Amino acid sequence: MAVSPMTTDDPRGVRAETASDAASEETGGSAAEAATSALRPDGGSDLFIREVFARYLTASLVGLVGSSLGIVGSSALAGFILGAELLPVLSLALPFYYLFATIGAMLGVGGAQICARLIGWQRHEECQRAFSIVYVLAVALGLVFSGVLLPFIDPLLTVMGAPFELLEPARAYLGILCVGGVFIIGIYPAFNMLRLDGQTTGAALLFAGMGVLTLGLDLLFLAGLGWGIESVALALCLSYAAVSVAGVLLLMRRSLNFRFVSPLGGGPHALGNALGLVRSILSTGSPNALEDICIVVRTAVINNVAAVAFGTLALGAYIIIDSVTMVALVFAAGTSGAAMAFLSVFFAERDSRNAIQILRLVFIWGMPAILALTVLLEFLAPEVAGMFGAHTAEEFAVFSLAIRVFAAGLPFLFFNYVSIMVYQSQGRMMASNGIVLLRELAGPLAFMGVLVAPLGMVGIWAAFPLAELVTTLLILFYSLVCRGRNGQLSSVFLLDRQTERDGEGISLTVKNDAEAIVAAVLSVEAFCEDKGLSLRLSTGIQLALEEMLVAIGTNSLGGASSRTTNVRVLVLGDEVIVRIRNGGLRFNPIEYAERLSGMVLETKLTLDYPAGETVSILRHDTHANSEALPEVDVPLELTGIMMILKMAEVVDYRSTFGVNNLMMILRG
Repeated sequence: MAVSPMTTDDPRGVRAETASDAASEETGGSAAEAATSALRPDGGSDLFIREVFARYLTASLVGLVGSSLGIVGSSALAGFILGAELLPVLSLALPFYYLFATIGAMLGVGGAQICARLIGWQRHEECQRAFSIVYVLAVALGLVFSGVLLPFIDPLLTVMGAPFELLEPARAYLGILCVGGVFIIGIYPAFNMLRLDGQTTGAALLFAGMGVLTLGLDLLFLAGLGWGIESVALALCLSYAAVSVAGVLLLMRRSLNFRFVSPLGGGPHALGNALGLVRSILSTGSPNALEDICIVVRTAVINNVAAVAFGTLALGAYIIIDSVTMVALVFAAGTSGAAMAFLSVFFAERDSRNAIQILRLVFIWGMPAILALTVLLEFLAPEVAGMFGAHTAEEFAVFSLAIRVFAAGLPFLFFNYVSIMVYQSQGRMMASNGIVLLRELAGPLAFMGVLVAPLGMVGIWAAFPLAELVTTLLILFYSLVCRGRNGQLSSVFLLDRQTERDGEGISLTVKNDAEAIVAAVLSVEAFCEDKGLSLRLSTGIQLALEEMLVAIGTNSLGGASSRTTNVRVLVLGDEVIVRIRNGGLRFNPIEYAERLSGMVLETKLTLDYPAGETVSILRHDTHANSEALPEVDVPLELTGIMMILKMAEVVDYRSTFGVNNLMMILRG
């Protein structure tokens, strides 16, 4: 079994996948072998998909490096400057931090997922309301949780197993952290919405700056002013506040997809629609929220066990384990998070071929990095321990062993994270939440309960890689069960290939030259003939494809023959959707037609944004009024495009995750 489609590379420059190609499957082999072969590159993935995903991945990695640098660097500086004996304060504070991170992750990831799906479904006004709801909830919940937690810091620290000598510094640290909780929440919507909007450079620079600012403030407060451990929380909250506010400003100034509107919208069912969006956002973000909740509960249990059975040395080792996790998530969550927006849009469009391309890139770029990190941690564990202030032989021994044991599970952690992201993008929320619960809470606590008695402190660290391994095995078993019930699903990641297998769609990757464009038109012509489409509709599709590819190649791709454009033609009953994507310069064919013809397309609906940019939608009933656009003299090069604008029921241009996205709906 294989996830990857069987494809052919046309020497004329067109790479096409049709129903007969997609129906071919390899047989035999284990589920693990299927996962490997399914993600093996065939050398023909869309160039623009690789380019745009590379930008997304860079933003994700830089952003996570920035945020991780702030947290990991703060722990290292605190241990180095104040001494490793104060590291347990940071361990005690983790559950409080993750409570706010839970809300932020649920709203940021869930909101971005819902917005991506709505974009894929062409429901853009609803996308605006979802975006606005995310920020309203972020502020409201942040203030509520801060107000509830502040009066109960002391009893909560007692529940967390805080030693008496650490109560005062922990109380001061957590007081500041709770006050700044709304900004911990705020960085998640900013990061995810900026990436979805295609502002990858802005997201990368913003979150890299956050890490640098956090460390700079740490050095100022700890080394320069000689403040205590509570100044680490102050530095963190100040840098998060700066990024939260700057993220909103970037979205308001430059976004082509987002703006603040009334969450209620209009109409008689406004409140019900808003509540439906809230439920969808919270449900879709639930795996991310559940992950942080599990970490809170797990940390509380481990802190109690470690402090009672092994003393503060074990608490210090746990904060190092958490820091190592942060570094690993740069690669695991960075690559899978970068893919999430793509997959949500592609799944909504029933485009499993491009979803497969994204998954290949996730494994090609992410797995080598996580393996390299694993090897480095195994060999350089003492050096890492020294970075966190270890200075006695006992501290070096305990910290180094904890790092080495934990690092063994990182490759499985990567696979599990990708699986969570894929199932989440598909709407398989029960499976996604089940994976989170198993690897974050149930697995570690179960193995810890079994291993602590015979292995001592090592049993705590060994519980983590064992939980990741068991989770991976159960994911493979789950995929086999699902494929047994539905043979249309691909192995391991359960992509639905029904549309391609039923022959309802064709996907093309077209090089930017005349011969390749002609070959693409011929491929579409054969597809239309095979589907029995009317001559009028078939001619319109071919004309739309040819004219738009020529205009895009000249205006967006600069005539470069090495650049490619992705074309997908999908037949849904009497409706045919033609979607053209490329990663070149922003090119809006509706505005292009207006400029060359010297007229205003009165039927165009334009959404204006503060930056002066527009998203253009031309919509009219081709059956009721075939003369929806006025007859005017236009340049020869524009004749074909004007015919398309008259023939298509909808022509929609917008920028989705930084890509030119042109969608045309035709009916015959």
